[in-house]
Amino acid sequence: MIGESQRISINDLLYMESVTEQAVSPYGASVAWVKTGYTEGKETPLFVLSVTNVDNMSTKQLSSSEFMSISGLKWSPRGKAIAFIGVTSESGAQVWSVEPESGGVDQLTNVPSGVNDFGWAGPEAILYIATDGNAEEASSEEDDTIHVTQYIETPVRLFRLELTSGRTERLTENDDNTLALSVSPDGKHVFLCRTKAASAKSQYYQDIPFRYFIYEIEEHEEKQIFTEVKAVENWAWSPDSKTLFATEAFVEDKYVFAYVDYLRTFDVPSGEENNLDLGWERGLMQMSKVSPTDEGFLVILEDGCHPELARYVMNENGYERRTMEAEHQGNIFSIETTPDGKTVFYQHSTASKPTQWYVATIDGDSVKDPRPYTDINPQYKGKTFAGAEAITWEGALGEAMKQAEKNVEKQDDLGGPPMIVIFFYPEGTEGEGVPITIYEKVNGKKADKPTASKKMPFGTTVGFTQKDGLV
Repeated sequence: MIGESQRISINDLLYMESVTEQAVSPYGASVAWVKTGYTEGKETPLFVLSVTNVDNMSTKQLSSSEFMSISGLKWSPRGKAIAFIGVTSESGAQVWSVEPESGGVDQLTNVPSGVNDFGWAGPEAILYIATDGNAEEASSEEDDTIHVTQYIETPVRLFRLELTSGRTERLTENDDNTLALSVSPDGKHVFLCRTKAASAKSQYYQDIPFRYFIYEIEEHEEKQIFTEVKAVENWAWSPDSKTLFATEAFVEDKYVFAYVDYLRTFDVPSGEENNLDLGWERGLMQMSKVSPTDEGFLVILEDGCHPELARYVMNENGYERRTMEAEHQGNIFSIETTPDGKTVFYQHSTASKPTQWYVATIDGDSVKDPRPYTDINPQYKGKTFAGAEAITWEGALGEAMKQAEKNVEKQDDLGGPPMIVIFFYPEGTEGEGVPITIYEKVNGKKADKPTASKKMPFGTTVGFTQKDGLV
């Protein structure tokens, strides 16, 4: 019989912490990360920005409780400051900067409409995208099948801010919505994602197309790229700023729902585009990012329950795939490497092991000496989790399916009836977060009103024992 102190409670779930993103300093000496979660008595989540020194594994908190949200972490080119989009009740979404050494936090922008995305353009300037309040209404295409509310009303454009003087310059005259940007490491090129749609949600229906551009800062010129691509999920620049890597969500049907992630490149000097042959028919793990290095790149390849961390190295024949040897192979997620490819930072968890974030050394094709730099969810320590195993079976169309199965075998161990919690999805797909509603049991029956709502992985069934222990 499992003791009461070993049971996972409803509060353990409701006050669960997560790391929403990380950013590695230019030379890999430090990693910044954002922790979020709910605290008892508060209806809004708490966001905490911290930085960990890789050498001594010490962690320092950098943000206060004033921020309602923290996102878009980006180190300055020299690694002296971390910029981010912080949302406060007074200023909305603005770009802020903090120096890990001093801990001082400064507000860099004061845009009435708020900042949507940004990037460093050298140590003394940033580029950002925001609604242009002085612009005329955005133009919309005549299409009877699309409601006017689906179009952007006011253009979202690219701006440059000089941090020393405070001078702001508008760089683009587009009449559509700029959703995202990515500045090359040398600060000379910008990747832009644009659409006439009011939000990124329209990418699923494909009734309003998304377009992609490379903007040359010095020449003030832009070029449309990836013209045949429906949806680009993620992107990253090579350390030398010559290659843009982009993850394409490829599907033959109209809707971008069930798809395979392929890797494309754009070569800046030549202007050539290529669809890289990964030598892996399942493609990349969905929503994962490519992490470029001086020699090639690291990616996570889709493989059902256990995605595979792989290293691609450039040679005379193109990119050669090499499988990495790692203690956590098959359960590594959300990677980021240093430009020299010698250090990797990643997320690790299993079906029965809560998530933590690790830093490790890359030695050839091996990942060595993994060390956790987070210690989130201390409430799970000493708690008992259900066992889990991965099985493979044949789907209705003869396709191979992989299934992660959590099985509670003994009724007496948890004080209630046996139950199974199942996560399943076809090979080449991955679960996505969907809201669930949590009910407590009262006298052996489900309560009339829910205890809370929570976003959990798609395909998850959450049950409770008769003693209200979470399975």
